[in-house]
Amino acid sequence: MKLIPQAFYDAGMQRQHPIAMEPESQAPLSALAWDTLNWGEGWQYTMPPKVDTKKYLSLGKHQTNICDRWQQNKATMAGTAWLSGIGMESWENDWVRNASSTSFARTSV
Repeated sequence: MKLIPQAFYDAGMQRQHPIAMEPESQAPLSALAWDTLNWGEGWQYTMPPKVDTKKYLSLGKHQTNICDRWQQNKATMAGTAWLSGIGMESWENDWVRNASSTSFARTSV
């Protein structure tokens, strides 16, 4: 799912059952009121780490989970997530399987 429709969120709120779903892509800022999670695939790793705009504008209520599934060394991604106060999806099964011949993969399994 690329975007959680506002009608879906509103229907949950009418039933007093709020829900947080994580669409696979980044929703526009106009959806910030009901889109509370997003996948941060394609996040740009910079030094110093950039601030998550949605987390900043929502006063910390929005959660981005960065992921870089084909990156074998997850240290930069982990540092960026920690310093930016965002989540991290490591995709261990994909990257260990694809990097099984490296010493890093052998020691991390």
